[in-house]
Amino acid sequence: MRIIENETAIAAPPAQVWRVLSDFPGYCGWHPFIRLSGEATLGAEVDYEFTAILRSRRVRHSPAVITRLERDTALEWQMGYRHVFQHIESWELSRLPTGTRLRHWVEFRGAFALLMSRAARNAAHSRMCEADDDLRSHVEGKKSRTPAPVRRAPRNGFRKPRR
Repeated sequence: MRIIENETAIAAPPAQVWRVLSDFPGYCGWHPFIRLSGEATLGAEVDYEFTAILRSRRVRHSPAVITRLERDTALEWQMGYRHVFQHIESWELSRLPTGTRLRHWVEFRGAFALLMSRAARNAAHSRMCEADDDLRSHVEGKKSRTPAPVRRAPRNGFRKPRR
């Protein structure tokens, strides 16, 4: 089992953060890697579309099941195959004097989870932090969505391109 987690403070009440987290069609407005379609109800199956962490950065689809849903408090879904590879993603919201404490973690279970390299875990943690920052910015009304990276044409090693 591998767990990756992040905590952040958001200057908004938990109910406001919850509205954004439970609005699956709205993920395209703030989440840089995930798109969800379906209804945010306990036991519901949703379509989870994500950009892979690996070099290919391919978009992948997987069915996910909502396993925990507590209004203004918690959201969790699971996907994958038990004992092979499971991805369990969870959010917990708690009230702070200045807004909301967001605790976000992903738990990887199964045989393939044990094979995750440190680089893959670090990449997953970086992406989680980026998504949480984008959520915070979106909820607080600041600029949301990390700008897309500038794509450059591939170069042939360190040599200057031919003219």
